[in-house]
Amino acid sequence: MQPEPKQADHNATGQPTALSAVKLVPCFCCLAPQLLDRAVSATTVRRYQKGEALFHRNEPCTGLFVLRRGVVKLFRLSPDGRETTVRVAHRGECLDCVPLLDEGPNPITAQALTDAEADLLPRDGFRWLLDQDPRLAQHISRMLAVRLRYFLTRIDDFGSDIEKRMDRLLLDLARPDESKTPVVPFSQEELACLVGVSRQRLNMHLGQLQKRGIITKSRCEIRVADSSLLEESVAE
Repeated sequence: MQPEPKQADHNATGQPTALSAVKLVPCFCCLAPQLLDRAVSATTVRRYQKGEALFHRNEPCTGLFVLRRGVVKLFRLSPDGRETTVRVAHRGECLDCVPLLDEGPNPITAQALTDAEADLLPRDGFRWLLDQDPRLAQHISRMLAVRLRYFLTRIDDFGSDIEKRMDRLLLDLARPDESKTPVVPFSQEELACLVGVSRQRLNMHLGQLQKRGIITKSRCEIRVADSSLLEESVAE
């Protein structure tokens, strides 16, 4: 059985700056500047090392986590220890707002795939913002609808072959670096874990993608050389 990651045993490490990740959240774009500043002043910055849990499934929700830096995996574990990755979050993304709306426990576990920082807006502060501007609830509803549509697409993926699931994961994870080339910042072991296949099978498929000129790979990284071909492969 796969164990849950150890949750970081530390408190907030500092106060956010004007560059708070909260200001990057699309749902907050409707807020008046003074309300947004109030939200920023209420947040604290939390730092996590690779492998640490930001929060666990079934624990009480402490607030809204917005990623400032790093990459975080959101997942669930079945009773027999099988892991299902729900999504992978990047800078400026909220990790989960569902328990803030239905007042239930966390439905998923969040684990840092890299060293990470997150802004934490306490639960009461989030509820206060909802009361101050009804448009915020409309924006959140729209965001949840988009996410639901994404998950319905993921359900289709479970019925597709493993190769397509691997290709979609590469598209989801790739981010441009200084050279503007999309880079997947994970080892092959980590990618194999995320998609639920052996490293040997993943490596075989990556080799096929490299022969087709879709990716380039080395020991330390994978670069997406042709995103359009990768998208076509997923759509087939």
